[in-house]
Amino acid sequence: GVVDFAGSGVVHMVGGVAAGVGSWMVGPRLDERGVARFAEGCREGDFMPHAPALSTLGALILWFCWYAFNAASALGVVGSVSVVARVVVTTTLAAAASGCSGFVAFLVLPAQVQPFEMINCLLAGLVAVTAGCPVLSNWAAVVVGVLAAAVYLGSSRLARRMGVDDPVDAAALHGCCGALGVLMAGLLADAELLESTYGAGAGRAGAYGVLLGGGWRRMGAQVVGVCVYGAWGLALSLVLFGALKRSRIVWWARMKKAEQDGLDLSLFTREELVERFGNGLRVCAHEEMSGIDVSYHDGLAYPPYL
Repeated sequence: GVVDFAGSGVVHMVGGVAAGVGSWMVGPRLDERGVARFAEGCREGDFMPHAPALSTLGALILWFCWYAFNAASALGVVGSVSVVARVVVTTTLAAAASGCSGFVAFLVLPAQVQPFEMINCLLAGLVAVTAGCPVLSNWAAVVVGVLAAAVYLGSSRLARRMGVDDPVDAAALHGCCGALGVLMAGLLADAELLESTYGAGAGRAGAYGVLLGGGWRRMGAQVVGVCVYGAWGLALSLVLFGALKRSRIVWWARMKKAEQDGLDLSLFTREELVERFGNGLRVCAHEEMSGIDVSYHDGLAYPPYL
């Protein structure tokens, strides 16, 4: 079977694929002048994340909670003390390695250090080690963390080049790094650690890491797992987001109110209705530019002086 101990694939990769499909179908955000991101003349600064201190605090809290997320997948401490302890150590090493690797990458690359991307580099290591945390040696966890930072940075830039506006880089972080984590378990899973985690026979010949001399049986299962995770997330997301985008359910109440106010909706084409009311996934351009905190929630998310 597939080694995906705490869900790099079934949790993170599936969610990341869904996030990528959703971002693509919603489309790029608009800047304050109504120009779509990545279009000529858009102001990239309008899309920069803010509050780096709060974001960093949130990331550190998430890192702490990840110990429960990964270690609790042992389904108990009694009789699994060695597994839980190993999970905690490899989780720490992967996160630290990915965070440090991201910092070094920003020193080498001709780009300004962005706190948001530094945070995501750290989280990339956590996502990637989640699959193999009980079956990886300490050095292997460090390797996974270093590669996770590189995969995140590369896939994030690739998404932007493709015109996909993913506000929190969920597809790159969870989708790509989740897939990496599942594959790295096939490359670096230790035979003895597989036995201690999953029982006798789990680390038999051909069923542990390829790079450790284990053959391709384990790697084959991991590749199949990645393909199934990706296909499931892609198919379900296309159906769900596609149906929502074409539906009128989200803005039906607003259309009814407009009719009550005297607007004859039969005079409008579907394209004109979408422009006026938005679609099932996105509000109209006017409301997006004014902010849905005002148009939908009747209040300012930030005081006017900020």
